[in-house]
Parts: sequence; structure tokens; C-alpha cells
Amino acid sequence: MGPFVRAVGQQLPPGQPVFAINVDETLAAEIPFYTGREVIPLDIRSLRTPPLRARLPEWVLLQDSQEARPGTLPSDYVMLAARAFGPQRNLSLWHRRGV
Repeated sequence: MGPFVRAVGQQLPPGQPVFAINVDETLAAEIPFYTGREVIPLDIRSLRTPPLRARLPEWVLLQDSQEARPGTLPSDYVMLAARAFGPQRNLSLWHRRGV
């Protein structure tokens, strides 16, 4: 998982934290270790709430789960990279169009 997380950190603008959906203990430790960036956990529902949509992050790291699948992100997000780490862990990096 390390090389993928490191590549995510290289995609983001300098100094920007990693906004992540479905952060577990492993991901919460690996992101700062490999990227040197703070992790900001997001709730998938906050990306779909109209009053908050104006403040959506430009970049989002999604860890796949029952509640958060790629199709559940708003349509203005496009997937740039994805990687599976065994049968239960998928990570994908998303960027918001027009930002």
C-alpha cells in the first residue's frame, strides 16, 4: 500500500492535507508516514449534502466499503488512480472537475 499512498501524496498540491473517506487505523497511520501530510477524515454523506458542496475538497482518497463505493461520489469527481490491496481493501484517488 505504501507506494500507492506515496504516489497520492505526490499528486496533491504542496501542504494540502489528504481528505479521506473510510479511514481506518491502518490508513490513518500510513498516510502521514508515506506522505508527511495530515489526514482529514470525511463522511461520504458530507459530499452529497447541498449546503456543503461549495466547500468540497479538490482531492479525495476513497477506501472502498459497503457505504462508500466509487459510484456514490458526486458526479463532479473523476477517478485518477485506483489500486486493490487484497479482497477487502481498495483505494482510489479522486479529483473534483473544474477546480
